[in-house]
Amino acid sequence: MPRHFFRLRVPAATMLLALTASLLPLVLSTAAAAARPQPVTPSFGRAIEDYAPYEGNTVCDPVDRPGVTKLARLIRQTYGSDESIGTSRGPCYTPSEHNDGRALDWMIDVSNRAEKAKADAFLSWLLATDKYGNKDAMARRLGVMYIIFNKRIWRPYSPRGWGAYDGTNPHTDHIHISLSYDGSSARTSFWTGEVLAGSCAPAPLTSITPRVVTDPMRYVPVTATRVASTESGARLVNGPCRLFASSPYSSQRLDVPVTGVASVPSEGVASVALQVSMRRPNWDSYLTAGPAGGDIPRVRRVSAAQNRTSSSLLVLPVGADGKVSFLTNLGATDVTVSVVGYYVDPNAPLTVNVPPPGPLVAMFALIVLVVIVALPMTLEMPPTPLTAVLFWTKLSVSVRVPL
Repeated sequence: MPRHFFRLRVPAATMLLALTASLLPLVLSTAAAAARPQPVTPSFGRAIEDYAPYEGNTVCDPVDRPGVTKLARLIRQTYGSDESIGTSRGPCYTPSEHNDGRALDWMIDVSNRAEKAKADAFLSWLLATDKYGNKDAMARRLGVMYIIFNKRIWRPYSPRGWGAYDGTNPHTDHIHISLSYDGSSARTSFWTGEVLAGSCAPAPLTSITPRVVTDPMRYVPVTATRVASTESGARLVNGPCRLFASSPYSSQRLDVPVTGVASVPSEGVASVALQVSMRRPNWDSYLTAGPAGGDIPRVRRVSAAQNRTSSSLLVLPVGADGKVSFLTNLGATDVTVSVVGYYVDPNAPLTVNVPPPGPLVAMFALIVLVVIVALPMTLEMPPTPLTAVLFWTKLSVSVRVPL
């Protein structure tokens, strides 16, 4: 059967018009995204926070946290003051960072080309690699814990990056952003320019048996002396650092040496009196404390609200390696510890660490020594404390004071 071919002649102008029409939506969408502004980015150095861990909602306290308030303000400053943004809400029927003020919902409709372009511009900025090669730089500097939008979720923890989201709400009408405890505190480097310190990894204890506490004990006061500071790193193995709460994946604690420091003896100390400050935790939390290597009861020793500071006087048994240990229940915090006294067995001999003498004390001791040695030659008397006093008396009457 013969085949018949028909040649259709289409003007070039018509073909070009059809191609242009098919590509026009893509071009307009790309142009719209490119035309959308992005938030103003402060100037940063190379140092940056690590990716935020997952710190899920555990309490019902629907009050906007500082980091959420500032992030909502940044979005409105960039894309318009009329942007609809929801933050904390109650009642707390299901776990959500909206329940504790760490999440926001930016109302963006993916079917609206202009709104979708705003979302794309913002997310591109949030997850871009900076000039130092730091991936997802602004998300890390803001403490973003996860993002849900248009049936997808972005995680900073494993599996990191974008993935499918199969929750009941597809999030096609808004972007959901949850912040970590650090992010919610508004003390991350995006807002302050300073990178928050990491975890205080404790050194392994060389002994496992805490010291035995006797009762009654004798109290010996000492001049208050700082023995540890996470902010400065003083007397810590890897400071500056922060005390983090333990998780199913890592055990966290802060071990502080309290014997053989300041005026506290190295041996014979049963307990120590400490002034302990919990400084600007990233979440409402508390400290527990006890002997290093021993059982530490979950008793509130010091409590502090987010970004606040609180102090308390604690008496703690000395544990393994002459140390005491501190733990926190949520988030991360800075801790300072000062020793103000110690307890010993009342039947034990009293030993006190005497600091080395200052220059004036040393000079006075040298003069007394010279005087005592010189007395036998001067007064022909045996060198005794009494002869020293007599010699000083003899010298004093020969001093002339002009009137």
